Amino acid sequence: MLTHCFLYLRGVGVRTRIILPLAFGWLLLHLPMNAQVELRVLPDLAQEYKLREAQAPPAVLQRIQQARADIQAKQLHYNVGFTSVSNLNIKDITGEAELPEAQRQQVMKKFSNLPFIGVLTEGDEPEQSSGGACVASMTTYDARTRGIVTPVSNQGACGSCWAFGAVAAYETSYLLTNGGSPSSINASEQHPLNCVGGGYGCRGGFAFKVFEWMVEGTRSLCSESAYPYTASDRPCSPATCSSPPYFAEAWGIVRPDRDLNKIASVADIKNAICRYGAVAASCLVTPRFQDYTNGVFYDSPSNYTNPSSNHVVLIVGWCDVRGAWLIKNSWGTGWGERGYMWIKYNSNNIGRRACWVKARRAAVLVDINGYYRGSDGGHYYVRTLGNRIFWFGEHPSGTWANVFMGTRSSTNRVTGKYYDVPKGRASGHGDLIVQIHSGDNFTKVSGASFGGSSWTKAALPSSGLPGDRPEAFGATAITDLTGRWKGNDGGIYYIRQVGSAVVWFGESSTTDGRPRFANVAIGTREGANVSLRWADLPKCGLSGRGDHLQLSVSDASTIVKTSGAGFGGSRWTRMP
Repeated sequence: MLTHCFLYLRGVGVRTRIILPLAFGWLLLHLPMNAQVELRVLPDLAQEYKLREAQAPPAVLQRIQQARADIQAKQLHYNVGFTSVSNLNIKDITGEAELPEAQRQQVMKKFSNLPFIGVLTEGDEPEQSSGGACVASMTTYDARTRGIVTPVSNQGACGSCWAFGAVAAYETSYLLTNGGSPSSINASEQHPLNCVGGGYGCRGGFAFKVFEWMVEGTRSLCSESAYPYTASDRPCSPATCSSPPYFAEAWGIVRPDRDLNKIASVADIKNAICRYGAVAASCLVTPRFQDYTNGVFYDSPSNYTNPSSNHVVLIVGWCDVRGAWLIKNSWGTGWGERGYMWIKYNSNNIGRRACWVKARRAAVLVDINGYYRGSDGGHYYVRTLGNRIFWFGEHPSGTWANVFMGTRSSTNRVTGKYYDVPKGRASGHGDLIVQIHSGDNFTKVSGASFGGSSWTKAALPSSGLPGDRPEAFGATAITDLTGRWKGNDGGIYYIRQVGSAVVWFGESSTTDGRPRFANVAIGTREGANVSLRWADLPKCGLSGRGDHLQLSVSDASTIVKTSGAGFGGSRWTRMP
């Protein structure tokens, strides 16, 4: 079968458009000497779309056929078909809200009154990916070839494009700043969907609000695994994310006048892409956009005076020959060119609300696993798990014994709480912040009620470490678990309850300084139910951990495990 092509002839007095189903030889022999020839092939429909079209509902199929007839009549260069979102309502697969005028003015004022948190100076050098430099004067650029574009995601039937566009921009900036493969970062969209204020969610929002929330609030995105996507509105539940911290240090509006309601120029968007890796921008989704399969999309001319938009995408490249942007969408790979689209520079208000974000350079998270001697004369057994730090500390004399869990920032500062447990005589608790300086040393930043001020790594003694001791303080009521408990795993557990907080240190008996197991747990109690995170410590040779150890308080002297794979004990009895 012969392919129909479009042949453009450009020369002095020559501009002819011819449809050719035949060979070109005769025509080429009769061209003017100064004519330029550009051959354009109408995109064929991919086989997967041909197969899928047989399943299209009659109303959708009629819409597609009418669109194809109009595309052919207008001599446009893209195709439409039954995509993975063709049968969904546009409002359910988009999700950008309309910005109230007061908010637009507020943002413009914020940027005009420099210095504004996160604004970079013009002297800052753009980051360079491993693939080489991006230069705005290039006629074509594709950030995917630089290894800084993460895989296409799918927002499902939830108006969360604003969260997906913002997170995609951040992921690209993170890879540009810190390196790594496109599969090495998968940040959570559900986290900002739930937690960015303003009543947004699946009903719609703004990408720039995610950047504000991250930069001005010094908030880190969770990973997808720590805060998975549900395509639904949920209450904000701030998580202690186990992923590396995903902080942003700056964000900005591409237009020099910082007008979020207007469309940024082609030149300004190119510069922002080269500087920050990609740009989150808005556009107007129509049924033809929804049904796009391949080619260079053009539906309606952009309205530069009073544009409207309903969807956020990520602009990752351009091609001046096509006169088009390359955009990454959030509708999965069953739409467009495996989740991407080429869209004309001046179509569907693409480039409205164009914004950039700059990821913070990731600090090297220092490994402080091991045994430490404290300035308070204590033995400390420290365990790091992602950005969480656990420890158990005790004085040889039994003066005190405590459990700590904190969250580490990208600057190796650890913020958390400590609780004395009844293996020692002290019964304090409170906030504690420490600063890690190296794998061998960390110091206290704040925590007035905590005695130690510095910790130094040492070799774990082979003997002489404190073992089992009688409880120093305790309770007997079902409402207070504080005391010494015997586990059916052979361990002794020193439990402390302070309000709804529950912590413990557990170990098997020891005579040589190395118990069979030693662990800490920290969590909360609601009625009879206790939910804990736990981790083995380097006082023993085990390295187990778990975030979902569930217990039930049967009576004042009995606790039973209801769930929690990996933890050996299942029943605890209060010791007299």
